[in-house]
Amino acid sequence: MEWFDQRYSQFLKEHNDRTTVAQNAEDIYAALWAAIMEVVRAAHDRGMQIQPNGFPLHHTLLMGKRLLRINLSEDKHCILASPGDSREVPLCLAVCEDGSVCLKHNGFTVNYAQAAQKIMEPFIFGGESPYAVAKIS
Repeated sequence: MEWFDQRYSQFLKEHNDRTTVAQNAEDIYAALWAAIMEVVRAAHDRGMQIQPNGFPLHHTLLMGKRLLRINLSEDKHCILASPGDSREVPLCLAVCEDGSVCLKHNGFTVNYAQAAQKIMEPFIFGGESPYAVAKIS
């Protein structure tokens, strides 16, 4: 039965991909957190105060009154960045064509630096500045 064999092969691939992603999720989260901390250090070097806190798979950043939560989902298939005043940034983990596990944003593969920028740029520069009364245009 050709249809059954095809569907079974697809089922096995999807199962193996889910397992591979789950096995690599914590390392990818740690690598993304390291890229985010590079941005935090750059901001600190320029006089901005961003306070990191949290646990290995659930971090927060506080800048003035702004709070950013960065968590690995329970199923270990997404990293969710949730700023308090704007929309959530989901980064999905997937097995890429070369067999490695990578981050995807809106269906496109992103590296750690790109993902960190997608998370941190709106947190640091978007909306009302925690350092001034006037809005940044």
